[in-house]
Amino acid sequence: MQQQSFPDFSGHKIQDIQLLEILGHGAAGSVYHAMQTSLDREVAVKIICLDLLAKDYQIYLERLKREAKLAASLEHPNIVSIYNAGIQDTFFYIVMEYVKGETLQKRLEQVGHLPEVTAWEICLQLCSALEAAYTLGIIHRDIKPANILLTRENIPKLTDFGLCKRYDDLGLTQPGTILGTPNYMSPEQAAGIPSDFHSDMYSLGATIYTAITGHLIFESS
Repeated sequence: MQQQSFPDFSGHKIQDIQLLEILGHGAAGSVYHAMQTSLDREVAVKIICLDLLAKDYQIYLERLKREAKLAASLEHPNIVSIYNAGIQDTFFYIVMEYVKGETLQKRLEQVGHLPEVTAWEICLQLCSALEAAYTLGIIHRDIKPANILLTRENIPKLTDFGLCKRYDDLGLTQPGTILGTPNYMSPEQAAGIPSDFHSDMYSLGATIYTAITGHLIFESS
């Protein structure tokens, strides 16, 4: 799906949640900083406008529901927690843990690269998160710097399980379908071959390589 312009829902309410400001945009929607007034806590809310999904509407809606359900089943200090999800008016929303910090992508854009020790500490914590996911049979399939949030204490939290699936779930992905981000996807993903946890390991390795060197693992000359 191509990047496009999405409506700004800042100031809107979803039940007891007040949307405050946009934190960032993705290929399919926006993420907002919000306040859940009933619990007096900050949250992040992903908003997907269903009327902009066109012919992909039903397929993508199923992926959104799956993302919320699978991610909510994961409990780990290095995985962003999912609190709630649903449909309101013309958009789908996912309410999740608000992480005070920035993405690894943004950090690298600011500093170029990380100290090797810091990068490996982040890597070990993410390996622990992925192990917890694999224990439940879940693979992420889109690990990259933009999907890793760093707290102010440099604790990484893996987010955006929009392409995740269970090992035995082939219902929403047809053979030959390419999913992921080119600079970090594994060779089998690039070829449209069904992937398993080895693909996540490849993507994590490519991500840590970029974090340490400041360069992509493969760059055009």
